[in-house]
Amino acid sequence: MLDVTMGSYDGAVTCELIGAYMLSLIAAKFKDRLSLYSDDELAVCRATPKEIEKTKQEACKIFKSNGLKITIKANKKAINFLDVTFDLANESYNPFMKPNNKLLYVLSQSNHPPVLLKNIPENINKRLTRISSSKEVFDNASPPYQKALYESGYDYKLTYDPQPAQKRNKNRKIKVISNNPLWNSNVKTNLGRKFLNIVDRCFPKNHPLHKIFNRHTLRISYSCMPNVKTIIASLNRKLLSDYNQSQNSRLTLDKERNCRKKDRCALEGKCLTSNVVYQATVTTETSTDPFVELATNFKERYRNHTASFRHQNQRHETELSKHIWTLKDNNKSLNLTWKTIKQCKPYNNITKKSQVTDIYPKPKQKKSDEKVKEKGKQKSKPDAEKQEVADLKRQLKTIEVECEKLRGKNRQLRHDLENKIMEEKKAKTKWTTEAKARKDAENDLSLSRKECESVEARLNRLQNKSNENVEKVKREERSKLKETEKKLEAAVKARVEESESLKIEIKNYEAKLKDLQKNSDEKLEKAKQEEKSKLDAKERELAKLEGKLEGQKSENKNLRELLDKLKVENARLKEVLDKKAGKLEETEEKFRAQVKGEGDALNKLAKLRERSGRVFRYKNDSDKYGVIYWMGSNTRTVAWENPSEKSDLAKRVSASRSSDKLGSASDLLNYTKTKRKISCTEDKKESWWSVALSEKFSLYLTHYTLRHGGDNEKSFLRNWQLEGSIDGSDCNWKVLKKHSNDWTLEKSPSHIATWSIEGEVGAFRFFKIVQTGKNSSKDYGIYLSGIELYGVLIEGPNS
Repeated sequence: MLDVTMGSYDGAVTCELIGAYMLSLIAAKFKDRLSLYSDDELAVCRATPKEIEKTKQEACKIFKSNGLKITIKANKKAINFLDVTFDLANESYNPFMKPNNKLLYVLSQSNHPPVLLKNIPENINKRLTRISSSKEVFDNASPPYQKALYESGYDYKLTYDPQPAQKRNKNRKIKVISNNPLWNSNVKTNLGRKFLNIVDRCFPKNHPLHKIFNRHTLRISYSCMPNVKTIIASLNRKLLSDYNQSQNSRLTLDKERNCRKKDRCALEGKCLTSNVVYQATVTTETSTDPFVELATNFKERYRNHTASFRHQNQRHETELSKHIWTLKDNNKSLNLTWKTIKQCKPYNNITKKSQVTDIYPKPKQKKSDEKVKEKGKQKSKPDAEKQEVADLKRQLKTIEVECEKLRGKNRQLRHDLENKIMEEKKAKTKWTTEAKARKDAENDLSLSRKECESVEARLNRLQNKSNENVEKVKREERSKLKETEKKLEAAVKARVEESESLKIEIKNYEAKLKDLQKNSDEKLEKAKQEEKSKLDAKERELAKLEGKLEGQKSENKNLRELLDKLKVENARLKEVLDKKAGKLEETEEKFRAQVKGEGDALNKLAKLRERSGRVFRYKNDSDKYGVIYWMGSNTRTVAWENPSEKSDLAKRVSASRSSDKLGSASDLLNYTKTKRKISCTEDKKESWWSVALSEKFSLYLTHYTLRHGGDNEKSFLRNWQLEGSIDGSDCNWKVLKKHSNDWTLEKSPSHIATWSIEGEVGAFRFFKIVQTGKNSSKDYGIYLSGIELYGVLIEGPNS
């Protein structure tokens, strides 16, 4: 048996044969499709995961029974096989390339046949098109291949060009004789054309061999010449062959002498020789089995053999270890002997040659040769001594001839060395002249550098002057800005004073109204009391009169007339009082209209003052004066954190949304000025995002701020409405503000915008952003990464 080492000349062929054999054994287990390339196999199965796992275990058992190991990955939806990635989930396939793989192609200007150079980019394009399931996959995978082609000097542009599969005629028999002359771009003669002309001239149509040798049965295709590496290696090998032989012979002698345990040595003291074809013979009572192998270092190989004989887990390392372990399992006694057959070099990948020939021992000589040897032994001893002396003389002569050859080679080497020394001297003279030229160039460079330095100094002066002018302009602008700031501050102070004066006036008006109301109420009560007292007195008088008039009927008429007159006077007094009360109400309405004229904001403040709460005023976008920041910083006592991520802060405020696509609902409570988180809902109608305050708080909303939640310039809010609720139930939501085709968030440079709430609005705990139409990308997803609320925060629910 002869083991095939990895990387040997026939290793790939052996691997394919073994793979085909194992594939025939496993094919019965897999009902669908199997494919094999060298030592890589791919199988597509339509079965349950348990069934696939069972077939995997059975395949491993089959390989193990044949003394082989295999690793199988089962139940995979996506897998990389050779240069293709197959994805069963998406029903697609795309090109695959290892991450550390660097694409290299033959240069377009190299010394190769033009047909070969022309077909390289075309074949790459065909292969990429064939292993790409769509044009998008091709476009994503082609850039590294296109870059490698450009770096190799090809102007070919890779394009997706799917072509229908062509049916081949498998029964067609082609009998062609090929001629492969070496190609060299320096040769201008068209060798192919001349060769075909010779064929036409030597084998005309009337020739009996024309059917075999003609333009249709002869194919001309150029082959590449050996590269520089092979040429240099062959030349070095020819020049150093004699030297290497002498060195190898010396080294082998040294190694033979250096064997420490010659009595225990497997090769009788020659175990340190390299590049040896050795034979291990296993003899038993019934049979003798030889095993031949090649080793560059026999001692290391012998150590590995003995280890495989001792350890059972290494029984499958070589065919020799397998055979010995089978004998041990059968309890058979064995004897193992070693010997060298030949010393030779292994296969070389550069020269593609091997010296492993005639490894088996030569056959025995014939009987005639044995008889001649026996006759020679019967000669007398002095004749044998003479022959030995003659042989020694001959050996001396051959040694002298070899010494003369070596001396001649030494002379040639000395001559070559002298020529090299002369060439080095010439090179030194050239180098000195080049050094002088370099010095002159350096002097010129120094002069040019000095000129450049002077120019740079001038430029620096000009820059300094320009900088001074710029600083003057900046100073003037700064002074102007300061003046404008002072003016603005004065205007702000005036506005503040005006607002304070308005507040004072409002307070005075309120006091006057209270006084007027008190005076009018007191006057009305006094008039009523007086009238009541008068009426009581008159009623008393009338009662007295009636009592008196009972006896005096004649006087009753007069008294009745007086009563009628008194009733008329009472009606007149009531009308006068009603007119006075109407005038008072008109004055009150006029005063209230004057107060309303001062602005709706003051009325809101006057109403909000009735409740005790904390005021959060809006200053600018992404400021630190909102309710969310106040709660995230624990009333501005610690550094800000997302309130939903901290347990004690999450009790104050929380966020939720209709669905989750990217990020989470708590991203709405983030506070970042630069980076924005990508967070959004699914593409569904009536998507929403809400913020809920705890039961301790409710908010009179005056402004609110939103921050876009995408990393690109897409999916901006345009159609939505802000709603508020006290308890968060579906039926108790009130629309606070509507937006239709609003581009504010998209046009903002930082994609942050703030809106004010108009009209009288109550206090709410829940605030919801509901999408009423499509966004800028024409879908229903809400992309947000921040919100801020402003207004008056009070404790307890809205009453």
